[in-house]
Amino acid sequence: MRLNDDWFRCGLLLCCSLAVMSASGRAAELEPEAAAVWQLWQDDWQCGQPQVPEPELVRELADLGGLQGVRVGELTLPVLIGSHPERLGTVLFVQHEGCWQLYPVADGHWVEGIFATPSGTRFMLFTLWSVEGPGHEYRILRAQDGFGVVDCATLTFPESLNQPEWALEYLSLHDFNADASGHASLIGFVTRHDADGNPSRQWYRYESGDRGQHWEPPRPVPQPSAALPGVFLRGQVLEPNPALLASLLQGPAMGTAPLKH
Repeated sequence: MRLNDDWFRCGLLLCCSLAVMSASGRAAELEPEAAAVWQLWQDDWQCGQPQVPEPELVRELADLGGLQGVRVGELTLPVLIGSHPERLGTVLFVQHEGCWQLYPVADGHWVEGIFATPSGTRFMLFTLWSVEGPGHEYRILRAQDGFGVVDCATLTFPESLNQPEWALEYLSLHDFNADASGHASLIGFVTRHDADGNPSRQWYRYESGDRGQHWEPPRPVPQPSAALPGVFLRGQVLEPNPALLASLLQGPAMGTAPLKH
């Protein structure tokens, strides 16, 4: 189902019923038909496949506080992250060659880490399933050539997690980096608890030879004492840049830039 004017009118009709709901506002409390409309993620979206960003979706995310900008060093990137685990998952709005694109990442996912080169020409966004417990992998949206090329990859968590039974274990992203040739490394940790409830961390390291498209199986490592070397910096989320948000709200009239895949 795609957002359109009918969807927006239905959303307005839902406001009355939402006003008498509890402050949680969970879509699950709606009737099945209304819940389907209330969901912002679209069934035909696929990770990394560009969509035209519709103003209704942008306004809804802004009202939910689900839009964030990204800064790397002193550079504010021409992107806005849209994220809401129950209602949307995570998407990336990108301004490229004067036009806006929406890139779906994953339904039900939350942002786990953002990394980019100082110039913003290369970009990595890591997300994790976060509805009713963590997932078993990272979804990775990768961009290069200043967001001229966008695609997606996955990184599967260590097989030793949640064995012999489910224990809410997942990989926390500690660090990522890659060199100019594309060799990438990622370090994460899993928090485990003994019989007395005392926590400890098991550290893992992943390696990739193609900038995170494919990953070798992880290996246990000691707790790192230094940051990974490479050309990437960790991104910081911040309030949306007003000029970027105003431009995005102009909607499909901005047009669609031809992108390479």
